[in-house]
Amino acid sequence: MSELLARPLPAASERAAREEAVRSGPPPAWRAPLIGALLIPPGAFSAVYGYTVIQAVHWSQQSLKLGPVFLLTVLLALNAVVRSIHRRVALTSGELAIIYSMLVVATAVGGIGMVQFHVTGLPAVAYFLPSNATWSQFQPFIPSFFGPQDPDAIAQFYKGNATLYAARVLQTWAVPVLFWTAFLLLLTWTMLCVNALVRRQWIDAERLAFPLVQLPMEMIRDGGASPFWTNRLM
Repeated sequence: MSELLARPLPAASERAAREEAVRSGPPPAWRAPLIGALLIPPGAFSAVYGYTVIQAVHWSQQSLKLGPVFLLTVLLALNAVVRSIHRRVALTSGELAIIYSMLVVATAVGGIGMVQFHVTGLPAVAYFLPSNATWSQFQPFIPSFFGPQDPDAIAQFYKGNATLYAARVLQTWAVPVLFWTAFLLLLTWTMLCVNALVRRQWIDAERLAFPLVQLPMEMIRDGGASPFWTNRLM
């Protein structure tokens, strides 16, 4: 047996082994970020629609956010179908973790506790100033690029029965949107840097449990083929 194992493989077998290794190699680095980016818009829309329109589904409010968990569940169901057809094409646990992380961050930023509150306050001083003189004490301290300046666009924002997709409205919101987008990106990046600084202390030294990630980590184990789904308690 040892002599057989020591024999060199024929050229065709070596070529087949190399092709198999290439096919079973790591997935493309762009795949998970692309899928995450495609899922963020419907996730953000569902968060706004659930809270603002039907006022029933709190998609983005809990610490363990329902929206990303739901989208992850749907993605795992689709991934199971793909894995049954072509296992090597299916998403891996690492890719699923990246997608879930993107959805959680985007849902938190676009949720009711952040951007949904923040945006509605940007034109508040300009809108309420005519009816409440006390607002005038704040006006000198607010730069013009903090919010829209067009009175008609501001009135339409609060009264409704109007559209965002008009040239005049888009023009007055363009500068505030660019400014606050840059600010929120910088804020998020700073928070990620803080997490990187405390990561070693929290994970290696203190061995914190991080209960909020236990559910998604169990869901995505082995690319979704986890004993979690066959557990009787589940």
